[in-house]
Amino acid sequence: RHEEMALEEEQLQFSAVVVADSFNERFMPLTKTRPRALLPLCNTPLIDYTLELLASNGIREALVVCRSFREELREYLATREYVSSNGTLRVETVFSPDSMSIGDTLRELDRQSTIRGHFILVTGDIVSNCKLGDVLEQHRRQVKADRDYLMTMHLKQCGVAHHVRTPEESAVVCIDPSNERLLYYQPSLSAAGIPLDLLKERPTISVRCDIIDSHIYICTPQVLMQFSENFDYQTMSDFIIGTLRQDEIASFNILVKLLTDQFAARVVSFNAFHAVSTDVIRRWAYPVVPEIFTVFDTPSFYKRNNIYVQQDVILARSCTLQQDVVIGPGCTIGTKEKPANPTRITSTVIGKNCHIANGVLLTNVYMFDGVTVGKNCTLNKVMLGSGVVLKDNVTIQEGCIIGDNVVLGPNLTVPPNTKISHELPEDDDGWSDDEDSSTQATEEYDVALVGAEGEGYLFSNVSGEDGCDEDGEPCDMSLCNWTARVGFNPSAFAAEQSLAFDLDSDSSSSDDSDADESLQETVAVDEFEVFVEELTDIFTAHVSPTSMDTIPTDSIQLEIRGSRSSHHMSAQECMEGVLRAMIMSAQEAPNAIEYLKALFPALSEVLEGYIGSTDQSPAIDAIMSACIQNEFANEAFLPILFALYNSDLLDEDEILSWQKAKKANLASAKEESMMAQIAKFIEWLETAESDSESESD
Repeated sequence: RHEEMALEEEQLQFSAVVVADSFNERFMPLTKTRPRALLPLCNTPLIDYTLELLASNGIREALVVCRSFREELREYLATREYVSSNGTLRVETVFSPDSMSIGDTLRELDRQSTIRGHFILVTGDIVSNCKLGDVLEQHRRQVKADRDYLMTMHLKQCGVAHHVRTPEESAVVCIDPSNERLLYYQPSLSAAGIPLDLLKERPTISVRCDIIDSHIYICTPQVLMQFSENFDYQTMSDFIIGTLRQDEIASFNILVKLLTDQFAARVVSFNAFHAVSTDVIRRWAYPVVPEIFTVFDTPSFYKRNNIYVQQDVILARSCTLQQDVVIGPGCTIGTKEKPANPTRITSTVIGKNCHIANGVLLTNVYMFDGVTVGKNCTLNKVMLGSGVVLKDNVTIQEGCIIGDNVVLGPNLTVPPNTKISHELPEDDDGWSDDEDSSTQATEEYDVALVGAEGEGYLFSNVSGEDGCDEDGEPCDMSLCNWTARVGFNPSAFAAEQSLAFDLDSDSSSSDDSDADESLQETVAVDEFEVFVEELTDIFTAHVSPTSMDTIPTDSIQLEIRGSRSSHHMSAQECMEGVLRAMIMSAQEAPNAIEYLKALFPALSEVLEGYIGSTDQSPAIDAIMSACIQNEFANEAFLPILFALYNSDLLDEDEILSWQKAKKANLASAKEESMMAQIAKFIEWLETAESDSESESD
């Protein structure tokens, strides 16, 4: 017993899993030569913020999982030390070359048995000052009290007009306030549709659309098993939505920790990069501030107006640092000569060993290491990769991203929302945040794009170009929306979000309301029909009249779950779809009736999770409806009911109760025909029930 308790206590010691890959192309071309986790935010690689969060909460071991840039991550982490209250955080790099999503990563960890106990799941681009001690302790208690408990997710309270909440962050959740259990989750506010059953089943529900997912998850080992059993789970949103919809088969519980006075945000886009940088510089994430990291082994000096200057920086007397400026070591700004126009810098981060001439105007600029800026250059809302050289008189307009080692100028104006890379892209598919491949230049440089002495190629003119984030939600891949959204109108955005999720329909005209309902109903029906077609194909592919004894039920169940998740079907819709698809799969059988008589008992293991043991009337209605709709199955209603009854999937009391209610409300002659078909079966059930009662008396 003591050994069991010791083992249980060991399993409840937390390790951490840090997913370093982004699985998207949003930060290209800056991530052509580095992973997103090593992008510098306020001159500190993003992964330092994540690992510092873990170390500050007493975590002793962290696994950094990556599918690309393995050596770059390993070399960098070997130079770092993260000290926790329990000692030094031990960091190990795990290579997962075939992972294309967070789901693949977790399945690979489960396959390798790398994680043996409870763990904290985070990504390598989180900036947070959260204190996790209370949540970890609550997790330990919950594991012992609730065998169905799966994980706790952290949600940050954040109003729709807050600048950290970019337009891509628009989740809606429903929470049971009595136990903090998550009841409903939809990552997109525009797609939210709260089931009425949730409102009917509980006296109080907390509906929140003022939150963002911090992507900090406190997990039980069961989380890895769930990902391994459900290959359709590619993102955390897939996993959460799928778990909440499994209540009929496996009732797992996800709890929510709402963060109100702590800072937590992911750097998932350029919008978020700017917003989080601003908050760190302005000390809203304290104690996570620029000077706590001894980057490049040189301290930062904090000055008035949020000015941070590291050692070995030379500032000309004529230059002006206005506010919210971070300057790395070894930088030179301005020269001794008296310029006609002094250099002015505001809301800008400058990496190490950068050289900026006189007459330069920098506003909202993020500049990596080794950048050279010539005289009389003007930059506004721009990101510059490492080693960029700007000749004299270069103007870069809003929303531009300049990749590593690009040379621009002289006397050049770069139009808004332009991406420029030093390498010529081979094709559109070869560019990814997490792939390190380069193509040798085979074309001459475009002088109109990069200037007479320039070096670089158009990566993409991204105005209006959209991408998708890890959760499949639309998200802008560049600073094109920084122009429109980092400076976006909070009031207009709040109003837009409010309109997208308005539960009060009184403000709309009745005609508009009817039209909207009609449109929604049509879309829902079409989606259900596609779902049924997919299920029919599944049964047709796996079942034939000669293979009833060797049906791969596990594969069928897995594919049904995947189709249900992709089409967002409710439990009842899934049940109806499965029953209807099974009947439709008999269309090509030589003898449809005999095929169905054998099919339903053969798939009893699959059907058990969908028909249930109580209130089986909806299932019987679905079977009758499918038999009516398909002429080849008109005579199959009785054989199917008898097969399900004989397989103990339908209860005789449920059948009799359904028959009594249906007989009083027949809607068509075809339904009357169906009832006549099963009349003798109903009579037999009633006689059997009567005999049973007589014997008991």
